[in-house]
Amino acid sequence: MNSFSWEIPLACPHCHSQELREVSGPNPRSKERIACNGCGRDLGSLPAFRKRALDAAFAEVATQVKRAVAEAARDLRRKARRR
Repeated sequence: MNSFSWEIPLACPHCHSQELREVSGPNPRSKERIACNGCGRDLGSLPAFRKRALDAAFAEVATQVKRAVAEAARDLRRKARRR
């Protein structure tokens, strides 16, 4: 998988809009800008917002990876039982 996409619920510090913003790309730590869907202001330049967005994205990816590994382990155990 070359590209990841996460939906991250965060509040805009300007208009306090609670909308989903998408951080996407092969490297989520890239210099890609994030804009508020409510007021349109650039949020990527705000260090705290950017850090929370990245922390949430990496936590979601870690959860997805754990689920995928657990599912693969279950599949291997099932295949081993069938033999």
